[in-house]
Parts: sequence; structure tokens; C-alpha cells
Amino acid sequence: LTALEALQAKAITVAAIVVSESENSPVPLEETVAEIERFVSGVRVQAVPRCFELGRAPDLTYLITDSVRKNR
Repeated sequence: LTALEALQAKAITVAAIVVSESENSPVPLEETVAEIERFVSGVRVQAVPRCFELGRAPDLTYLITDSVRKNR
């Protein structure tokens, strides 16, 4: 959250905050995302579940392209 505040203070647009799931996290991913969302406004918070298979990571490029389109 400190990094987000610093970027916003410099008028740098943040496309999204991506939260990746830890393998042995004691807190569910959805709970972590909900907690972050409580402290940010106007920035999308995207959960990314843990991938155990190489090459099966989700495509997140839409986060950038949506942000670029929105800021034109």
C-alpha cells in the first residue's frame, strides 16, 4: 500500500494490484484481496491463484490494455 501511495503521489497511473497466492499461506487468497480492497479506491485488485503446472499461468495482459484504453 505504501508503494501505491508513492506512485499516486507522483501522478503515476496504477493499472491494478495483482495478488498472487502463496503456497502455504494461512490466509485465503480471497480474504487477502478483500483486505487490500478496503484500503484502496479506484484501483482494481486482481487475485491470481497458485499455478502448479508450468505454462498454466493466467493471462493478465487485459489489466494493462484496459487501463490504457480507460486513460485515453
